[in-house]
Amino acid sequence: MRSNATALKVLLACTLFATALLLPVLIEAAVFKIDKMHMVPLIDGSEELAASDLAGTTMSKCMFDADAMFTLYTFVIGFAAPAFLIIIFYAQVIFALQKSSRNIRGARGISKPDGTSN
Repeated sequence: MRSNATALKVLLACTLFATALLLPVLIEAAVFKIDKMHMVPLIDGSEELAASDLAGTTMSKCMFDADAMFTLYTFVIGFAAPAFLIIIFYAQVIFALQKSSRNIRGARGISKPDGTSN
């Protein structure tokens, strides 16, 4: 099970999954050029852009206009689903530890704090 091929497959799967989750941002995002001094958007090929470039005041900004659906998608994928999975897996660990401690306590004949035994 532990091999370089398995590690590469897992790495590739994680990369593809992360890329799929980022697709809405990658598709909808746009780059705008802004003059830092006047805080106005610049149009590609315009004289204002050339002057701003020459003066060194051009700033490129990546803009993404998120709607309510994307915000919900981000909340579910980025917070709710991982939080739910963490709770489920920690609960399984706690239940397994409780079961294990009951088995150990019963095998050794250790009594509970109230004086009774299993």
